[in-house]
Amino acid sequence: MLFEIGIIGASGQDGYFMTRYLLKMGLNVLAIVRSKKKNILELKNKYKKRLKIIEIKELDSKNYLKILNKFKIKKIFFFAGYSKIPANKYQEKKCILGNFKIFKFFLEACLELRFVPKILYLSSGEIF
Repeated sequence: MLFEIGIIGASGQDGYFMTRYLLKMGLNVLAIVRSKKKNILELKNKYKKRLKIIEIKELDSKNYLKILNKFKIKKIFFFAGYSKIPANKYQEKKCILGNFKIFKFFLEACLELRFVPKILYLSSGEIF
């Protein structure tokens, strides 16, 4: 199946609503999530033929390479990120990892494959 759009972070609040909207518009969507939450599974039941969910625990270059090699996606909506204000050093590190490194890993995978998709980066975490 050809996927017009890939959504990274599709089980989060904003990613879920965008996924649902695009499916209602009749598009095929590849949803990349760190965990399969109830909301995204309900969409899968409703849009069986047009939604594929890929669960990966680590959003790193290796996993992105596997996905980008297997699925030729033209547009990427990047919603993954850590959206809480860091209150301590542990949360600060998690915030940096969740908002900078996972996007950096994605871009590195694209460069390695010489893959040039259209990317819309929508993570709210960069405001911190």
